[in-house]
Amino acid sequence: MDLDWNAVMAAEGFSTWIRIMIWVGVACFFWVFAMLLRGGFDDMLDVIRSPYATVGERSRMMMRLPTRFLLLLIAALFGAASFAIPLFLQGAVVLFLWRQATGG
Repeated sequence: MDLDWNAVMAAEGFSTWIRIMIWVGVACFFWVFAMLLRGGFDDMLDVIRSPYATVGERSRMMMRLPTRFLLLLIAALFGAASFAIPLFLQGAVVLFLWRQATGG
């Protein structure tokens, strides 16, 4: 079975689906990132704010904050992709099968 993939991907349904899934991926990224930020820095902030911590402990925790932030950012990107990509592929298969079944 020969398929004209350019014609399939150029269809209006697929371009709309791609746009929808881009926004779903962005929304999922922000949602996962917000969930990771809730409590993601509590252990470090406890040390920074503690009156019993030494200056060295406080400065070490302050230097680790940007690294933790970047790691949480990467985790949010991975989490959003692990949700949005399978959803995109499932919808693309359904649209493809629908176009093949209806001849559109």
